[in-house]
Amino acid sequence: MKEASCTWKLDSMIFQRLSPGLRAPEDCVFVNPPILHRKDTFVLPNYPRYAEFHRLSEMEGEAGLLVGSIVFRRQWESALDVAGKRLIGHVLVNI
Repeated sequence: MKEASCTWKLDSMIFQRLSPGLRAPEDCVFVNPPILHRKDTFVLPNYPRYAEFHRLSEMEGEAGLLVGSIVFRRQWESALDVAGKRLIGHVLVNI
């Protein structure tokens, strides 16, 4: 089987996954998609949105949301509910 790629966009950063198991673009549709934490660690400090990403990472850390290994949206939404938090854009707020 020919190797295919799966590309998805988060904000202004594009991520690509290569896998021999991917057959077609429809394989890239996620019911419970992966999420990205600590975006500030993936960009240089001169990146235009670095400060925004860094502040969000700080807020998530202060709320205890960065312990463990939450990698999928449903887990993340559950952790936010338990913490009494919501994300509005890149700002963590109390509910």
